[in-house]
Amino acid sequence: LLVSDNVNLGPPTVLTAANAASLGVAAPSFQQLGRPYYGANNRLDPLYNNIQMVSSSGWSEYYGVQFTLQKRLADGYSLRVNYILSEARDDGSDFTQAEQPNDPYNRRAERSYSAEHQRHRVTVTGVWELPYGQDEGADMNPAARALLGGWTLSSTFTYRSATAENPVVGSDVNTDGNSSTDRPFINGVMAGRNSYEGGNFASVNARLSKRFRFDRRRALLLQLEAFNLLNRTNLSGINMTWGTAVAPRDTFGQFTSAGSPRQMQLGLKFEF
Repeated sequence: LLVSDNVNLGPPTVLTAANAASLGVAAPSFQQLGRPYYGANNRLDPLYNNIQMVSSSGWSEYYGVQFTLQKRLADGYSLRVNYILSEARDDGSDFTQAEQPNDPYNRRAERSYSAEHQRHRVTVTGVWELPYGQDEGADMNPAARALLGGWTLSSTFTYRSATAENPVVGSDVNTDGNSSTDRPFINGVMAGRNSYEGGNFASVNARLSKRFRFDRRRALLLQLEAFNLLNRTNLSGINMTWGTAVAPRDTFGQFTSAGSPRQMQLGLKFEF
């Protein structure tokens, strides 16, 4: 995992009401008091401001167990159920852009749930060859058999538990040159990284299909598909900006977006 560290920072000083003025903070906010504070002039090399060192030295661990129940296609249907119970932890979850810590002198405090963490994940898939019209000996009108027989219903169900979300102040309250990772004090304690949960996800997709065969080479495939069949609202984006005060902003913890609603489509494919 890629991580980034500002290697030009001198050791911090815990900011208090008594030393705030000497550190150049005239009116410290609640979220600055009691926090390791670096100061704009606290640089090991005063000729430079921030020197970022990017490395692939991130820490991570994953534990998981998977259970699978499968019935192969027989008697006109097949079924597969898969369940994963897991835990993913790291100190930086971005695989393409290096993440910086809340406190550059205490990267170990970043060890927590990964942004990729999903405690539970369930997938169910099934295929059912609808029995209508399959009995060749049944007394059925040939046209009705051709039109109503031979349909196949397939479906998938997916569920995952909530992902981990990281609360942030929303500004560079420790003046380490990075405003995106400073976490708030909540009830007098520094919030842990990725210590909140977002929304979970569940969806059912289904397909009803039939192949109308004209001869050995030509056929017409008809497919009716539905995505998010039950039209469940899957909330996704969430506002995790706490602000600089004791209490959070009114928008903290509010969801900002959702997944797609029910979608249906009809498809025709001619095979020759």
